[in-house]
Amino acid sequence: MLAQGLPIFEAGRDSGLFLYIGEKLLTGQIPYRDIWDHKGPVIYFIDALGLTLGGGSRWGLWAIELACLYLSALLSHTILLKRYGYGPALITTLAWLCSIPLVLEGGNFTEEFALPLQFLALYIYLTLDGGNTKSRASILHLSAIGVLAALTFFLRPNNIGIFIAIAISILAVGVEGRQPGRAVLELGQMLIGFALVAIPLVIYLALNDALFDFVDAAFLYNAVYASSSFEDRLLGSFAGFLALGPTGLSLLALGGWLGAMFETLRWGRFQQLTSDRTLLVGLVAFPLEVVLSSLSGRTFAHYYLPWIAASSLLVGWLIHRIGTFGQQSTTPPTQAVPSRRYMAFGIVLLVVILSQVYFTMIRLPWEQTARTAGIVRELKPMLGNGTSLLVWGAEAEIYNLTRVPSPGRFVYQYPLFTCGYAKPEHIAEFIDNLASAKPLILDTSSTNPNISPLDPQARKNWVPNNKSCPSPELETLYSYVNTNYECTKTFENGWRICAPRQAADR
Repeated sequence: MLAQGLPIFEAGRDSGLFLYIGEKLLTGQIPYRDIWDHKGPVIYFIDALGLTLGGGSRWGLWAIELACLYLSALLSHTILLKRYGYGPALITTLAWLCSIPLVLEGGNFTEEFALPLQFLALYIYLTLDGGNTKSRASILHLSAIGVLAALTFFLRPNNIGIFIAIAISILAVGVEGRQPGRAVLELGQMLIGFALVAIPLVIYLALNDALFDFVDAAFLYNAVYASSSFEDRLLGSFAGFLALGPTGLSLLALGGWLGAMFETLRWGRFQQLTSDRTLLVGLVAFPLEVVLSSLSGRTFAHYYLPWIAASSLLVGWLIHRIGTFGQQSTTPPTQAVPSRRYMAFGIVLLVVILSQVYFTMIRLPWEQTARTAGIVRELKPMLGNGTSLLVWGAEAEIYNLTRVPSPGRFVYQYPLFTCGYAKPEHIAEFIDNLASAKPLILDTSSTNPNISPLDPQARKNWVPNNKSCPSPELETLYSYVNTNYECTKTFENGWRICAPRQAADR
């Protein structure tokens, strides 16, 4: 399932950036203050831990990914086994495990590390004794869910659909049981757990003079980044069903949601729904995840990883209903023998899953990895001691491969181009870093339409997309590069190496 994320392959844009920030974190640099990015800080600490465990290699991080996937699968199977029995637990967990290659995109994404946190929160909540919420055990359980919610939020706020669903479930159960005070108390206990993570993190950023930069990048920039039309968001939601469709996971989840809603509305089983917290959380969480994943209108496959936990609850319910349709049994689900319906359903699903995994495996990124490795080999002789490297674009993995630092905190330049966010002071800071460090430049804009080419002729043909607003201040940057740099090499994919001109040539 994690084959495409093996360290023998190229890390990719986002993964390369997280690894770079994790490495700099280990040398004393501070996220946001020293390196600009708009993700939550938890991902950087995870990458720093992975690099430490791997002795500087990506194998330590890959081991963490493997552990996260194993824990998620174990929790998924345990939750569904307890509630729906052996057949639904096995088939559902197998279905989403084999959906991972469809949306992993090489791994090391915030959504991937949120997966075990979501399943663990579900496990705690769905196995929580509904007794006295003032007991020490209940307080610890609810506070633990709050801690998991905070870790997930500070990975990426869009990943918290499951936790919102748990909060809504608590409110629904409290209102239906005419105990609103108890529901408020439980939510308060969750907030205490959330604060146990949030407060130390805010203190850490404030003490390191990075709190303003964190708010600016992680909230103000993301507010602009997530702005999109209703049509784009609808397209993003549809893309999620397509991404997880080949193994049937998204379609089965949709079928489970529609079926459960029909039963609830048709037979008026609202009271029964509040007593089945597994189904209630699934019904609330699934549409929430669909909406949250499509807020930006972008259709990156890894955005749909948070659908998995919510989908598993609905798919488990659907398979259980199919297997027990027309039957009445007093046998507890965990003791029931898989019926022939479960087996037939599982065989069909397994064939679909294995065929999809096969086609995914043959698309492993050998070619791109070989191309990048060749470019890095040509770069390294030009990078002497004390030389820095500016990657113009978003290919941050080049920094990890060359082991050469960026001249400033804008490791990639999206914030200099984003409509509604780009600031003249950022561009001035970028030019100052360039003039001070005089780095070697690798212009990767030929494979990135979001960034303008540095070459004046190529820039004439560049058409900004609807998310890019190049400001007039960028002309100062282009002028500086054209005056002080000379491009000496162009690769097959259009990437260009530009070196500082010698003083005598100016």
